[in-house]
Amino acid sequence: MLYPTASLVALFTGFLLTIVRACAPPVNASNAFQLGQDGPADAVTLGYSLNHFSLLVNDIDASMHFYGRILGMRHVFTFRATPEFSINYLSFSQGGSNGTGYQTGEALFAQKTNTMGQLELIYREKCNRSYQSNIPATTQTENTFSHVGLVVPDIRSFQRRMEKFKVPILKRTGESSFDDEVRGARAFGVGSDIQQGRMAVRALAAIGFEQFVIVVDPDGNAVEVQPEQV
Repeated sequence: MLYPTASLVALFTGFLLTIVRACAPPVNASNAFQLGQDGPADAVTLGYSLNHFSLLVNDIDASMHFYGRILGMRHVFTFRATPEFSINYLSFSQGGSNGTGYQTGEALFAQKTNTMGQLELIYREKCNRSYQSNIPATTQTENTFSHVGLVVPDIRSFQRRMEKFKVPILKRTGESSFDDEVRGARAFGVGSDIQQGRMAVRALAAIGFEQFVIVVDPDGNAVEVQPEQV
């Protein structure tokens, strides 16, 4: 992630200082961007890592196609707990940077407890179709989930690939606002407040947000994609 220069901080700080907000004091140069200052983690937590995150999905085939075929994740395994309930794991191949080294499903499974950044898709099948269709997406209503984050070597190539597969794009690289401001505002935690959403996106320019691409998965969840070097 790009860290803000003094000029970028001054730019978006000046913008924010012109806006009067009832719910919070304006951002200023002293608190706009703060690096972590906490001390070492407890020694007993050394070696802890984020292994996976999980999504409840409405259509497992569509989700497997999006995260697998389109985004390049590999199918590690599916565990069918009941005829209607399945747990599905995907992972980028760890045999090479960004999945360039092929590994079999067996090899990926053997490394699953030592692999970071896996995706778990939980699905309940046809007999619960009415329940499935009611699972809200992050772009439909605010909830405790915001978005998935990925890094790619070439952001423009990624954007062209999304266009090729007709993936809905919420924000294109080089743009400073969402194509659908309401959905974008919801996905990034500011509800349907367009003014607040615009202000937040303007401020995020200081950390390279304009270069990012934001797409939505088959359930309508936001996927934020950053270039490797910004």
